[in-house]
Amino acid sequence: MLKYVTKIDIKFAPFNPNSGPAKYFLNQIYTDKNLESNPKCKINANVSSIFDTTPFVSVTFKDGKLLNLKTDNMKVKDIVSAVKKHSTKLALLDDSKSN
Repeated sequence: MLKYVTKIDIKFAPFNPNSGPAKYFLNQIYTDKNLESNPKCKINANVSSIFDTTPFVSVTFKDGKLLNLKTDNMKVKDIVSAVKKHSTKLALLDDSKSN
């Protein structure tokens, strides 16, 4: 999932119940498999002590596109889907250049 991503910023307050999707997304991307697919990808987690901090995920792709998501009303699968959607476009462009 991280092959076409250069940077991910995640911000959440750990005890805010609306922070779940951002926390679970961090958990999903921070795996050995993902980190090995792109060791240069920077993952920054900002854990806020302010309870009502709006959780968000910001993803920067290799083509410069920036995806900013307020995740308080999202499900983790929606966040993953949004990231994979643009990554798939970049993979298709990569494939077409190599052919």
